[in-house]
Amino acid sequence: MVNCLNDTLKQFWPCNAVIYIGYILSPFTLGLSFMLPNLCIADAKDNFLRAIARQNRLKLNERGLQMRYVQGVCTSWIEIIVIKEAESANERAATGGTCNGSCYSEID
Repeated sequence: MVNCLNDTLKQFWPCNAVIYIGYILSPFTLGLSFMLPNLCIADAKDNFLRAIARQNRLKLNERGLQMRYVQGVCTSWIEIIVIKEAESANERAATGGTCNGSCYSEID
């Protein structure tokens, strides 16, 4: 599964020449040449998100899991969430923390 995601990134990630050209031409284009690698990276991210959605649909949802891409300011990561526990937490929140004896209510 991770190999599939890595292959997707390898396939769509811009080659080093595009990145170097962006840096070399940046003084002459006042930074506009950085848009060329950025367009390729945006395509890679879009296809990566599609690959995650495909993995969720084909392999993870039937096991009660979900993979999610999270992007921070300077970093990004992949989270794997247990769907069944998340749904029970949402149900507890919707009922005000009571679960009719099937779970413990949170103490405020």
